[in-house]
Order: sequence, then structure tokens, then C-alpha cells
Amino acid sequence: MENSIEDLMLTASELFHYAHKFKEALFLIAIDREASLHDIMLDLKVLLASRVPCALLYASQADVQPVVERWNTHGFTFEHVAFEDRGDVSRAQLSDIINRGSIPLLECRCQQEAFDKKCVEMASELGANKLVMFIADQGLKFDDVYYSYPTVKDVQNFLTQGARCNVEPELLARLIQAQVVYGFDTVFLEAKSGSLFQEIFTYRGSGTLITDSYPNVLRAAEPTDVADILFLLKPAMARLSVVPLNEEQLIDSIQQFYVFTVDGKIVACARLKDYDDFSELGKICTLPRYQGKGRAKQLTIKLLDEAKKGGKSAVFALSIEPYMWGFFTELGFLECDKSELPASWREQYDSTRPSKAFCYWFSKSE
Repeated sequence: MENSIEDLMLTASELFHYAHKFKEALFLIAIDREASLHDIMLDLKVLLASRVPCALLYASQADVQPVVERWNTHGFTFEHVAFEDRGDVSRAQLSDIINRGSIPLLECRCQQEAFDKKCVEMASELGANKLVMFIADQGLKFDDVYYSYPTVKDVQNFLTQGARCNVEPELLARLIQAQVVYGFDTVFLEAKSGSLFQEIFTYRGSGTLITDSYPNVLRAAEPTDVADILFLLKPAMARLSVVPLNEEQLIDSIQQFYVFTVDGKIVACARLKDYDDFSELGKICTLPRYQGKGRAKQLTIKLLDEAKKGGKSAVFALSIEPYMWGFFTELGFLECDKSELPASWREQYDSTRPSKAFCYWFSKSE
């Protein structure tokens, strides 16, 4: 029971963390024939309760009125904002509505092709932080391959190459051009309940996030990183691929962690813990959206270098995941018996874990 309560508190902490982070942001959410307002009502209720600013822009052909009327009678209020052109609506006007506890509802009287263009224009005009668009698939696909975190440059390259895409190329071209000029991000989400919540309130995100090319920074962790590292490790700890630790343990060991950030957001982490003449490489974790870019490899190489500078004879790592076994082998680690590892480590390790051990011997690897 205690673990269940802790899980609930950690989940609540994650939600409040992002509610605070986005309290000055603006999410412009596009509703068209691909997305039903009814399907995302629970997501919107959480946004409203968390005071995360959002506004809905919908196409005339999206019949939202029955849903709006039904929810308005239950105390969940939408406020219609009349406009003919993008200059008719200001962010301050939307903020006033949001501060009254309502969600602004902007109707676009146009055809689908014009609606897509209007979404880009309104995101630019209102200074939105993110433009959220719903599609039928999990996210953006090029040549039937799903991409969760392409940069603007990546999308430009795909369009130039004529890659098949599940979103109109003209819309993508218009989006990335506006993103470069106005600085907002675009998110493509599957049109279903929960996808909007996961994108805004969880560390993992959802769908496809298109951003500009943000700086990648590898650095030592700081005390202020504790919450983000804990959220990053949470899914891996839940499936026991990473030995669980709580917030207090993380605070006490924060100086052992290194992190990879993208635009200031921690997207990967790893820990280097000393045991006598050895160091243990552990807690390697990368957000799914940011995997496949070599960040875990760069973190590992960095920590190997730190251990070598510290005069260690070897770095060891353990994992129950077969894909991590290949990861360590490719970097020059050799599979070893746990009896070869330091006694101080063996004394506290749970020997029932079905993990394999790998060791990087500086004298043997160089």
C-alpha cells in the first residue's frame, strides 16, 4: 500500500511540476474533422483545473456546439471569441477568458485547406508556445517511419527528398517556416483521449514534437535537477529495468549524476558511483522521444573519461535488458562474472536480479 501511495504522490508531483512550468505559456489546440472535442474533454478538464493556459481553434465543419452546450450546463465553460482575421484576437483577450476559469473557443469559418493555414497564422499572431494538431496516426511519419522528435531541419530535408508523409507537405512547409520566424513548436497528436494530457503533463510526451535545432548540453547534474531526473527515471523504475530510488536517495547522490539537456530540458541521464578501485555506470535512461541520437553513448563515454581521470582501473555496468547488453559491448565493455566486481558492491547488491555484468577495463580496452 505504501508503494502505491508513493506512486500516486510522484504522479501528482509530475503534474504539478508541469502545471507550474507552463503557467505563463499558451497552447493553441486545433480541432478539425480528425479530432472530436468529446474525445479530449477529460484532457481539457485537467488543463483547466491545472491553470495551464490553452485556447481552442476549430473549423466550422467540426460540429463542436453539442459538446460545448452539454459541458457548459455542467459548469465547464467555453467562451466563444468572434473574429474575422487574425488581428481581431489578442493574447491579452484570451488571458482574460482563461483567468475567468473558461476556455477560449475560436471559430474559423473556412474550408479545411484554409483552416490549416489559419492555425499557423493564429499561433504566430498570438505568440503561442505550442500549436497542437490532431491526426489519425500516432504521430508524424515519413516513408511509413514514425518520428517523435524531428527538428525543423529534419522536416525540411524530408520534404526536399519528396518523402511520403501522413501530413500534407504544404502544411508542414508552412509550419516550419513560421516556427523559424516566430519560435513556437508544433505537436502532432493522435486524436484520442489522453494524448494531450501525456504531451503536456508527463516527461515522456506523446506524438511528434517538431522543434528548432536546440543546443544539446552534457553536464554534471545539479540539486535543482532532482525532480526532472526522478520523472525521467520513473518509467524505467516501474518496469524494474533500473533499480528504484526515491527522492531522498537521489538528493543524497545527485553529485554522481550527469545529464543531457535539449533547450534546457533533461532528456537523458546516467550515474557514476565509486566502489574502491572501480566505478559503477548506472541509471542510464533516455526519453523515448530523444532516443536514437547517440546521447546515451555520449554520456557513457563522458563517464568513462571521468572514471579514468579519477584513477579507476575499470568501470562496470549491469542490466536486465538485452538491448543494453549490446550497447555496452559496442562501447568496448566485456561481459564479466559478478564475482570479479568489488566486494563493497557485492555486499549490497540484490543477487536475485537477472542482470548481466559488463566491465570496461582501462588496461584491457586501450
